[in-house]
Amino acid sequence: MPNDESDRRWLKLTTLWNFSSCEPAFGFPFPGRIPGQIVRNVLYYFTGPNALVVDPFGGSGTTLDVCRHMERRCLIYDLQPSRDDITKYDISHGFPKEAQGCDLIFLDPPYWRQKRGKYPKEEGSFSVVSLDEFNRKMEKLISDCYDTVKEGGYTALFSQNPTELRGKMAVSCRHYVDHVIDGYEFFIRAGFSPVYRINCPLTWEQFAGFDVKDAKANKRLLGLVRDLLIMKKGP
Repeated sequence: MPNDESDRRWLKLTTLWNFSSCEPAFGFPFPGRIPGQIVRNVLYYFTGPNALVVDPFGGSGTTLDVCRHMERRCLIYDLQPSRDDITKYDISHGFPKEAQGCDLIFLDPPYWRQKRGKYPKEEGSFSVVSLDEFNRKMEKLISDCYDTVKEGGYTALFSQNPTELRGKMAVSCRHYVDHVIDGYEFFIRAGFSPVYRINCPLTWEQFAGFDVKDAKANKRLLGLVRDLLIMKKGP
């Protein structure tokens, strides 16, 4: 298990949080998995020991593993849990009562349809609905976050814009989709105050030869940019 005191290589001192790989101690290979080092930095900067952290998109349990390592309490949910210590729950219904008054909510929802077909049993998922429905679900989710997190608490939204959509999905957008800007507007309408926008880029190595060839042929930019919005309830 990584040692926070003797090894601080995971700690970032700027708003660029770039990690070349996922720390193996946190979570396991899973569609859309993010580096646990990102969660570690969020908890380091915006929570203290024994704080209550809520993650409604549990995935492979990265947030839970980081919370245990950093001595934070954690409530973690997923529509289709990948392990026994993640609670099955549909966040579309709002947050459970046990989450009320939490210190931080960490949101890493599907980036609309970018991973469609890769999640297990996607019925009801944010990843299979229309773009309009996705935005409605996200706005409700963020409003629910405001009603759930304590005054002075934080909500973190990790997101990426869908630059890799092709075929029918690309045509259905009809315009450039910016989940980060949309999410920011939802936060402001809900009553949150902005704290930081942090860039957490992907690595170039993620793209296969086909991706590069297709991008060159179609003059299409490959997406490496991912953003982390940190928002606070209260001034």
